Amino acid sequence: MKQETISVKKEWIRSDAWRGYERPINWICSVNDTGTWYDSPYNSNEVKKDLESVKKLLKKYGIKYRSVTCRTSNVFCVKRYLVVNGSYLFTATKILNEELTGTDFIYLRPILYTLNKETQNTYDKIGAI
Repeated sequence: MKQETISVKKEWIRSDAWRGYERPINWICSVNDTGTWYDSPYNSNEVKKDLESVKKLLKKYGIKYRSVTCRTSNVFCVKRYLVVNGSYLFTATKILNEELTGTDFIYLRPILYTLNKETQNTYDKIGAI
């Protein structure tokens, strides 16, 4: 049986010359997390609930994922991501964009990818079409 690895390789996304954030290559969704202070716009407890909704949906389809926390140039904020194996990137993204409801803080990866043979086979295999 082939071991499926989930890469957590990251890239730095610049928002300008001084600011930016890290982002994993195979991310499918993200949330900002600004802690549990009374005035936190992205309260840790609330974003955790949204991430749990995504995890539940991925488990329903048998898609394995990893949680990754990344830094930002804002010292009061981290970004939390869920990443998948590259062969499941399109499948997981499509499922989340079509089926995820009831979340307030989740940012979903846009579906900007064309299906290649590997992703089509993975998509067909889990019966998500």
